Amino acid sequence: MNVKNMREGVSVVIPCYNAAKYIRETLDSVFAQQYDGPLEVLVADDGSMDGSQEIIASCGSTVRLLPRPEDRQRSAAAARNRCLEVATQPLVAFLDADDLWLPGHLAALADAMGKRPEVGLAYDDGYCTTDGSCKLGAVSSEPHRSSTTPDDLLLGQHFPPAAVMVRRNVFQRVGVFDESLPHAEDHDMWLRIVELFPAAHVPEYGFMYRIHANQKSLKSTLWPTAAIVFEKARKRYPYCRRSIRKRRAVLAYRFSETAFSQRQILRGVVFLAAAGLLDPLRAVAQIYSELSWVFRRRQPTTGFSEVGSTNGKLPSNWPRSTTHQSPSTSSRHEMTESGEIVKNASLPIQD
Repeated sequence: MNVKNMREGVSVVIPCYNAAKYIRETLDSVFAQQYDGPLEVLVADDGSMDGSQEIIASCGSTVRLLPRPEDRQRSAAAARNRCLEVATQPLVAFLDADDLWLPGHLAALADAMGKRPEVGLAYDDGYCTTDGSCKLGAVSSEPHRSSTTPDDLLLGQHFPPAAVMVRRNVFQRVGVFDESLPHAEDHDMWLRIVELFPAAHVPEYGFMYRIHANQKSLKSTLWPTAAIVFEKARKRYPYCRRSIRKRRAVLAYRFSETAFSQRQILRGVVFLAAAGLLDPLRAVAQIYSELSWVFRRRQPTTGFSEVGSTNGKLPSNWPRSTTHQSPSTSSRHEMTESGEIVKNASLPIQD
């Protein structure tokens, strides 16, 4: 291989906490990348007590394990920042300890950034999964995958960290992950980047986002943090009034869901009314969507059909392809506007 034709080097950033069930498979998906440039794999462990560190250490020199210092807090933001402190390659790719990359992921993103030197962030498409092989549907619906303006991203982050590659020198401008945020620190970071740099969407399927009961994106504490991220963004950048209004409507709706789930009926009604007043068209569309979904659920069915596979399994040599059929989104696993994915999300999250 001619050195001049090699791709730029990539630092892979993986925060890990009690992920022994998944981390080996996650690392295997990194080692399986069809990438001809330099690669360093950085895993910041946040004090795992389930054997995660032993699994990571078993990979030897191919992975650099960064234990949590006693004086550092435990959070995904802090773990990613520890990796950024020691990263040496010009490109940085993010991956959570329970997610997976498909073989062509890094090459596709690096090529896109190589063609456009002005781009600060690139991302691709991916599937939701529960077991790492069955594809439950796309992470986001077709109209929203290529939305990369600050206003689009304010309304909803439609990609998880596993989709993202960033130029390392970008962090010199935007700073590191906000360690004061217990959730949505990734959404906060991507907003700060696209406010200053163009972003590129790569229309290929490059990752698998795993949905399981223990992930933080299923917790009700997500939405207060999402509101903090929104207020930070609103004070930092001149977002259009329409985007601000719609974002407030989404947050109000999510607060109403939380209130109803906690049997705070009056509080839930107040937030729900606020959401309807802020965005009446979406409110009507949501009511129609919910009624349609309830009606569909009452129809006879022979079971859930996996998308794009006859047996629900990904082939071991799954190719990177732009012509692969777009998966169905009928499974109702959607990315939240806070920057993460929830199961059975009921409110459409992008315009």
